[in-house]
Amino acid sequence: MVPILTVAAPLASPAVACSSARPSPDIVLIVVDTLRADHLSQYGYAHDTSPGLAEFARQSTLFRNAYAPAPWTIPSTASLLTGLSPIRHGSLERGSTLSTEPATLAGLAVRKVNGLFAQVDG
Repeated sequence: MVPILTVAAPLASPAVACSSARPSPDIVLIVVDTLRADHLSQYGYAHDTSPGLAEFARQSTLFRNAYAPAPWTIPSTASLLTGLSPIRHGSLERGSTLSTEPATLAGLAVRKVNGLFAQVDG
Protein backbone atom coordinates (compact mmCIF):
# COMPACT_ATOMS: atom_id res chain seq x y z
CA MET A 1 0.00 0.00 0.00
CA VAL A 2 1.25 3.47 -0.89
CA PRO A 3 1.26 5.96 2.00
CA ILE A 4 -1.10 8.83 1.25
CA LEU A 5 -2.00 11.96 3.16
CA THR A 6 -5.11 13.89 2.20
CA VAL A 7 -5.91 17.22 3.80
CA ALA A 8 -9.01 19.26 3.02
CA ALA A 9 -10.04 22.53 4.59
CA PRO A 10 -11.92 25.57 3.36
CA LEU A 11 -9.70 28.61 3.77
CA ALA A 12 -12.50 31.03 4.52
CA SER A 13 -14.30 31.08 7.83
CA PRO A 14 -18.07 30.50 7.63
CA ALA A 15 -18.67 34.20 8.31
CA VAL A 16 -16.45 35.23 5.39
CA ALA A 17 -17.90 32.54 3.11
CA CYS A 18 -21.42 33.90 3.70
CA SER A 19 -20.51 37.53 3.12
CA SER A 20 -20.55 39.29 -0.23
CA ALA A 21 -16.78 38.78 -0.49
CA ARG A 22 -15.68 36.02 -2.82
CA PRO A 23 -15.19 32.87 -0.73
CA SER A 24 -11.83 31.15 -0.74
CA PRO A 25 -11.74 27.79 -2.53
CA ASP A 26 -11.58 24.48 -0.75
CA ILE A 27 -8.12 22.99 -0.89
CA VAL A 28 -7.39 19.29 -1.09
CA LEU A 29 -3.74 18.41 -0.78
CA ILE A 30 -2.78 14.87 -1.74
CA VAL A 31 0.76 13.83 -0.87
CA VAL A 32 1.93 10.42 -2.01
CA ASP A 33 5.36 9.01 -1.29
CA THR A 34 7.14 6.88 -3.92
CA LEU A 35 4.52 7.00 -6.65
CA ARG A 36 5.67 7.50 -10.23
CA ALA A 37 3.66 10.03 -12.22
CA ASP A 38 4.51 8.19 -15.45
CA HIS A 39 2.39 5.26 -14.17
CA LEU A 40 -0.76 7.33 -13.59
CA SER A 41 -3.41 7.55 -16.29
CA GLN A 42 -3.95 11.29 -15.72
CA TYR A 43 -0.33 11.83 -16.77
CA GLY A 44 -0.67 9.79 -19.96
CA TYR A 45 0.00 6.20 -18.87
CA ALA A 46 -1.77 3.82 -21.28
CA HIS A 47 -3.33 1.64 -18.56
CA ASP A 48 -6.16 2.88 -16.33
CA THR A 49 -4.17 2.59 -13.11
CA SER A 50 -5.83 5.33 -11.09
CA PRO A 51 -9.45 5.94 -12.20
CA GLY A 52 -10.53 7.70 -9.00
CA LEU A 53 -7.52 9.99 -8.94
CA ALA A 54 -7.89 10.65 -12.69
CA GLU A 55 -11.53 11.70 -12.23
CA PHE A 56 -10.56 13.96 -9.34
CA ALA A 57 -7.79 15.47 -11.50
CA ARG A 58 -10.25 16.23 -14.32
CA GLN A 59 -12.27 18.40 -11.89
CA SER A 60 -9.22 20.02 -10.28
CA THR A 61 -5.98 21.81 -10.98
CA LEU A 62 -3.42 19.24 -12.06
CA PHE A 63 0.24 20.19 -11.86
CA ARG A 64 2.42 18.63 -14.55
CA ASN A 65 5.74 19.68 -13.03
CA ALA A 66 6.84 19.40 -9.42
CA TYR A 67 10.11 20.29 -7.80
CA ALA A 68 11.28 19.00 -4.44
CA PRO A 69 13.59 20.91 -2.10
CA ALA A 70 15.18 17.65 -0.95
CA PRO A 71 15.65 14.15 -2.42
CA TRP A 72 13.63 12.36 0.26
CA THR A 73 10.30 12.48 2.06
CA ILE A 74 10.79 14.03 5.51
CA PRO A 75 12.42 17.34 4.53
CA SER A 76 10.36 17.65 1.33
CA THR A 77 7.03 17.18 3.14
CA ALA A 78 8.06 19.54 5.94
CA SER A 79 8.91 22.16 3.30
CA LEU A 80 5.57 21.63 1.56
CA LEU A 81 3.67 22.16 4.82
CA THR A 82 5.73 25.12 6.10
CA GLY A 83 6.92 26.91 2.96
CA LEU A 84 10.45 26.85 4.39
CA SER A 85 13.61 25.30 2.98
CA PRO A 86 14.92 22.21 4.81
CA ILE A 87 17.73 24.26 6.34
CA ARG A 88 15.18 26.73 7.77
CA HIS A 89 12.71 24.18 9.24
CA GLY A 90 15.44 21.80 10.39
CA SER A 91 13.85 18.44 9.49
CA LEU A 92 16.92 17.00 7.86
CA GLU A 93 17.47 13.59 9.44
CA ARG A 94 15.49 10.38 9.77
CA GLY A 95 13.21 10.67 12.80
CA SER A 96 13.43 14.46 12.96
CA THR A 97 10.29 16.44 13.70
CA LEU A 98 9.22 20.02 13.19
CA SER A 99 9.50 22.38 16.09
CA THR A 100 6.35 24.22 17.10
CA GLU A 101 7.82 27.49 15.80
CA PRO A 102 7.22 27.35 12.05
CA ALA A 103 3.60 27.81 11.03
CA THR A 104 2.24 24.89 9.01
CA LEU A 105 -0.45 24.78 6.35
CA ALA A 106 -2.68 22.72 8.66
CA GLY A 107 -2.12 25.08 11.58
CA LEU A 108 -3.07 28.11 9.50
CA ALA A 109 -6.20 26.35 8.18
CA VAL A 110 -7.32 25.36 11.68
CA ARG A 111 -7.11 29.00 12.79
CA LYS A 112 -9.29 30.13 9.85
CA VAL A 113 -12.01 27.47 9.91
CA ASN A 114 -14.00 25.45 12.41
CA GLY A 115 -12.71 22.12 11.14
CA LEU A 116 -9.93 20.34 9.35
CA PHE A 117 -9.95 16.82 8.00
CA ALA A 118 -6.82 14.73 7.60
CA GLN A 119 -6.47 11.09 6.71
CA VAL A 120 -3.19 9.22 6.91
CA ASP A 121 -2.85 5.68 5.55
CA GLY A 122 0.13 3.44 5.11
